[in-house]
Amino acid sequence: MDTLRALAPPDGLNFPPLFNKPLSSDSARITRLEHAVQTLSDDINTMAPTIVRMVAIEGDVKGLVKQLQTLTNQNGQSASGTVPVEQQSESPPASARGKKIPEGDVAKGTEPAKADEAKAGPAASSSLVTPEAASKGQLPPKGAASPISRSKSKRKARPKKPIALTAPKAPPPNSVSGSVVNMRIGDRPHKTRLVLDVTAKTPVKMSMINHDKTLVIDLVRLRWGGRDVWASDHTRLITGGSVKDGRLYVNLKRASTYKSLILSPSRSDKNFRLVIDLFDKAP
Repeated sequence: MDTLRALAPPDGLNFPPLFNKPLSSDSARITRLEHAVQTLSDDINTMAPTIVRMVAIEGDVKGLVKQLQTLTNQNGQSASGTVPVEQQSESPPASARGKKIPEGDVAKGTEPAKADEAKAGPAASSSLVTPEAASKGQLPPKGAASPISRSKSKRKARPKKPIALTAPKAPPPNSVSGSVVNMRIGDRPHKTRLVLDVTAKTPVKMSMINHDKTLVIDLVRLRWGGRDVWASDHTRLITGGSVKDGRLYVNLKRASTYKSLILSPSRSDKNFRLVIDLFDKAP
């Protein structure tokens, strides 16, 4: 409360006291009290967020002051001539500051090193037998460390597979190389033409069965994209057909013969064309 009183408004600002107006009834006084309490509560709720922010800012300021004091103390110690621990550890030993290092054979070590060696006992013999000597039957002396043969520790390098420079192998005879995308039938005075549009040029085997009334077209290397069973609108010779086990069966009204050829793509036809001409068989 003393802090709040110190923050009181100046004497030039006068605030009217509460409840300075007399009221006759108790209900009026209770209503006035409730109104005053509600106004006070509204003011406190309005000031609460600001007070919370001020408390948070005060905590941040205290943390910054502590960090500033720590930095000030470190700078003062550095200016007084104190050498950091890292620099002390990196200073050269006393022997390198002008004192002469004890003479002795580099291989045998200095006098202190010899004394340490005497306390530790004689060192084990380090004479080893090289792989060349071992192949001649020589054995290491008694008490010597066992030799480690690098040739045994290393795994045998596997020979790399040669890079194939030959041409790629041809696809298996039964692999799919293209698709049948369209089929056309046309009747002419002396023949009926059946055309299959295919996406790849591939040899196709054909034969006649059922007393030359069914044409069998081998589509093992071509993917059929139509229905399995179909009927023909041109009934002069071809009535319909079916596809089963990679073969196209074309049903004919009477015995017939055929001729076939494959045409390459042209400006109007982008696919290859398997053209089959069917003729009436001579009696």
